[in-house]
Amino acid sequence: MNSRVFPELLVQFVTDLLSDHSEELGGDEEFLHENPIHLCETNDPLLSWLAQSPFGPEYVERIVLPGLTLYRVGVLLDNDAFVQYLILAGTLDGETECWLAENASVGGDYR
Repeated sequence: MNSRVFPELLVQFVTDLLSDHSEELGGDEEFLHENPIHLCETNDPLLSWLAQSPFGPEYVERIVLPGLTLYRVGVLLDNDAFVQYLILAGTLDGETECWLAENASVGGDYR
């Protein structure tokens, strides 16, 4: 991720998330292929993706960083695969933003 394209706090959050996953799994790169982290962009059909997932969202989390709010949606795809969607607040359409706000719990302390 490039901090010239993405906010520095988002780059750091994703870097820490990837590092945590790597440490937990002893550096198993295959894990990220089976359990991707998807950074949503404008016009991504998140609600459609969630409707198509067999189990729906496991969690919807609002993460507030200094000057930046994002959502993280975790979705179990099957018994062995899990995807995390990261969404910068204000990136998606109004219906999706409302759904995220209504369904989110506040996440932990991220610095």
